[in-house]
Amino acid sequence: MKKFNSIQEVISKNILELNKVYKIKIDGKEHKAPFTNRKCVYYEIATLFFNEKGVNLGFFNNYHSTDDLTVILEDNKCFNIYVNQLRPYLYPSYRNIITDIKRINKIKEEIFDGENYEHFIDIEFILEKDKEYYGLIGTETYYLPPEEPKGRPIKEFSYVLLLSDKGFINGKPQGDLTPYYIGFTY
Repeated sequence: MKKFNSIQEVISKNILELNKVYKIKIDGKEHKAPFTNRKCVYYEIATLFFNEKGVNLGFFNNYHSTDDLTVILEDNKCFNIYVNQLRPYLYPSYRNIITDIKRINKIKEEIFDGENYEHFIDIEFILEKDKEYYGLIGTETYYLPPEEPKGRPIKEFSYVLLLSDKGFINGKPQGDLTPYYIGFTY
C-alpha cells in the first residue's frame, strides 16, 4: 500500500482533488466506545440539553479519542490525518434519554446559566475500522493577527476531511456535524 504523510501531500501530488467525493475507510488504534463498547478507531461522546419545547440548546461533557487516523483510499493508497483535521457528519451509534434524577440534577448544576433545561440525552458517534465511508477534502479559512499594529489580519487556510456515513449531495455531507467539531476553532 502506498502511504502518504498528510492531506497536504496527497493534494500537492494530485492524488486527490479538492471537493471531490471518495469512498474511503478509516484505520487507526482500536478503542472501545464508551457507551456501546463497540470496537472503533474514533469515538466522540456528548450530553445534549434541550428546553421544554425540545429545542437543542447545546452540549457538554464532550470527549473524543485523540489518536491520529489513517484514511484508506479505494486504489490502495492511504494517508495520515490528525483528528483536528476531521469533520465527521455521522449518525449516532448511541442515543439515550437520561432519566436518572440525580444525574439530571448534577448536570443542571454543572451547566447552570438560568435556562430551563428539560431533557438531556447522551450521544455517541464512532468510526469503525473496515467500514466504508464517504470523504471529501475541503478547506477552511481562518485569520491570523496582523503583523503590524495597523495591519490587516492574514488570511490562511487548512485542509480538512469532511467524512459522512450517509454520503454527499451536491458536495454537501448528509447529516449533522458531530458536537465536538461544531465549535471547532483555530
